[in-house]
Amino acid sequence: MKLCECGCGAPAPIAKANHRIKGHVKGQPTRFINGHNNRGRPKSTETRERMSAYASNRPKAHHEKLTAAAQHRPLKDDAPPPAIHKWLNRHHPKAGRCEHCGAEGKTDYAFTRHPEPYTRRRSDYLELCRGCHTVFDVKNGTRPQWDSENHPSANTPISERSIWEQDYGVGRETTT
Repeated sequence: MKLCECGCGAPAPIAKANHRIKGHVKGQPTRFINGHNNRGRPKSTETRERMSAYASNRPKAHHEKLTAAAQHRPLKDDAPPPAIHKWLNRHHPKAGRCEHCGAEGKTDYAFTRHPEPYTRRRSDYLELCRGCHTVFDVKNGTRPQWDSENHPSANTPISERSIWEQDYGVGRETTT
């Protein structure tokens, strides 16, 4: 058994594949445990001071600057639906209650303005349970069929679009 050459005394791992640049041969022990290759080398006082200054000052301010920029970065208008749903979930957390039948549990946002492009306006979405979301999509023509007969929404006839217009506001005129 070969030990890590950094001096930690731990057994060196066995290489899983050949890697010419690192000197690894498949089935043979490597020289170092991953990340230990720089442990045993002495560093000059100047290098240690630079590393200390970098670690104590720049990363924290740099991290805060990047975090603030990421939080306020606008989402592109032509962003794909998954990105918009992620943005909605982050800025408008779900209540876990269906806005149509009142069932509590897992809910999803349903876009109410098909075939228009997706938006980030919360008023253009409904928080619906799976059954109501499926019925809503079938009525909107965005889903071909559904099979949830035991759900409260199953009693709503698919042909009665006016009920859905009253409940969900489908077809409503809104100004942007």
